[in-house]
Amino acid sequence: MNNDLWNIATKYNFINSDGTINNTTTIIQDPDLNTILFNWFFTFLLAVYNLLTGNSGSLLLFTYREHPTITILLVTFTFFTVIYLMNLFIGLLNLAIDVYNKEEEFLLQKAQIIIEIELFYMLPFQKYNNKKCLNNK
Repeated sequence: MNNDLWNIATKYNFINSDGTINNTTTIIQDPDLNTILFNWFFTFLLAVYNLLTGNSGSLLLFTYREHPTITILLVTFTFFTVIYLMNLFIGLLNLAIDVYNKEEEFLLQKAQIIIEIELFYMLPFQKYNNKKCLNNK
């Protein structure tokens, strides 16, 4: 793959009055420093940072069929980034569970759920007739 800026720059062809494309005359947009961010190491880091934040504008100049290397790298980068972020999330969740995993908190939550069930989901004769419920056991 040739990373020459003039090969990647946007090209415009003229259209004749009969609708055919005139390939003899071409206008090429002057490339600037943002045409391709993968030529210099620091702009490459900026392109990767943009890719992490969801901005894939640095890859717009590449067509995926004509540049299979970029396609493979993009898929690989996305795949491993998702795996890394999921592992990071699982690790942080594990730390949070270890801090919060207490028997007292569990019993308090269980009591609150039982109170809520008794208040909102039981009929009045089920709430106040405790002797009848205890004798049926």
